[in-house]
Amino acid sequence: MRFSYSTTLVLGLLASGPLALVTNTQNDLDILDRRSLDISAAADTQDISAPYISRDASRRRKASGLLSPLAHLVQSRKGPSTSNPSGKKPTLPKPGSAEAAKNIQNLQTKGNGYRNALKDAIDTEAADTGPKDAVVGESPNGRGYKESIDAMEDVDKMDLGYLAPYGIKIRERTKDDWKTRTIYTEEKGKPTIQLSGSAEQKTMVVQHSYGQAYDTLKGSTGADWTHLFYDSLKSMFDNMKDLEYIVRDKISDKIIEDSSGNLLQTNDAIRYAFEKLGKSTEEKLVLDFASKDPKVVDALSYLNAQTHVARVLQFLKDYRSELGNKQISKLHLYTDENEETADWAIVIELTK
Repeated sequence: MRFSYSTTLVLGLLASGPLALVTNTQNDLDILDRRSLDISAAADTQDISAPYISRDASRRRKASGLLSPLAHLVQSRKGPSTSNPSGKKPTLPKPGSAEAAKNIQNLQTKGNGYRNALKDAIDTEAADTGPKDAVVGESPNGRGYKESIDAMEDVDKMDLGYLAPYGIKIRERTKDDWKTRTIYTEEKGKPTIQLSGSAEQKTMVVQHSYGQAYDTLKGSTGADWTHLFYDSLKSMFDNMKDLEYIVRDKISDKIIEDSSGNLLQTNDAIRYAFEKLGKSTEEKLVLDFASKDPKVVDALSYLNAQTHVARVLQFLKDYRSELGNKQISKLHLYTDENEETADWAIVIELTK
């Protein structure tokens, strides 16, 4: 739903606190095709040149009844984007319709394909398929990307306070404090990917990903998401096998059409899981990959096809040997109705 506001009210709201925008573009998902997750502009691109809503501001506005209108208003300010294969703006099928059921079924098949491909790679001890050359630096020592490594911003630490129950220390300074790595081609403010990580906390947080609209190295010389994530993890961790959590933070509600005409929206898959399990969207929902519960299996199959989870499954397969045969153990799901996050998020817990 779109909300209409007078110019005065809009400017007043925009000036009342920090704002944010998440914008996404097209994504292709084809089972077992590693680069298909990344060749076209991806589903979790964030445009950090636009304003941003902090979680504290979101909570305050939610309490005052202003959060939803403002969120829709801010999300309408789009950054660079590409068209979908059909050339039309995608919309999800009506819930409960035959079209919706078919869309979910198609994506569940893809989701199962990603998960099974990882399992097969582990069972057969398949060789790593992901590139391992450096992405930063000019050829032949790199792929032409630039980087900036900075101390993690305090505002980001505040927003990630919901990770405390996992034993992840965010707000207090530790021996190996959090670092933020921004990879870009022209301007730091227009990153291809931005991640924060702490080897001591065994966690990587994906903050801005995957900005192909700003990537001038597209094509054969450019790096895909799994390669960029691998390179960043390697730069922050002495032993990549120590990685235990990958956080997909502040997930946008953009709808993506893949090359087969299937419609993806990570938030819809999260909502589907809550409905399937009959859980309150104000609480956290945990889906265990070892569960035999048909409802959990059903929900996971749909989520595994969504970009925010599919890319992680592909990453674990691409770099199987260096990661020590890791798989996803659990998905911890949050909606924007959860007071801890005030936004959509997935904490991906890996096997140890």
